Amino acid sequence: MEDNPFTTLLETMRGEAKGQIPTAYRLGKVVNTNPLKVSASGILLSGDDLLINAGIGERTETLSMSELSGDLTGTLHGDSANLAIAGGHLSAAARVKTSLAEDDTVLLLSLEDNQKFIVLCKVVSL
Repeated sequence: MEDNPFTTLLETMRGEAKGQIPTAYRLGKVVNTNPLKVSASGILLSGDDLLINAGIGERTETLSMSELSGDLTGTLHGDSANLAIAGGHLSAAARVKTSLAEDDTVLLLSLEDNQKFIVLCKVVSL
């Protein structure tokens, strides 16, 4: 039976890394959320220094539901709102705020010889 080439590659990488995080990856600490500022390796990153995973950044999500009837009552940004459903369909856009807060730890991937960083995700202790 032949070895799986991906398993062989993974085992080689594990042996070379010896359990260390590759230097392209580093941990950072969120200093400010708006505008986003992250401290990593003694450097304050902000603005054009950072790219962010869309899943953790502020974004607009489009919502759509069908085969509905009646009225919906809910809260939108702290205010009560009534939504009428016409023809059984509802469409709306919702602004989803970032899940990052000050002092959160994030995983960064360095690009362009450490000139730009991608905020990949928030990391937490178990």
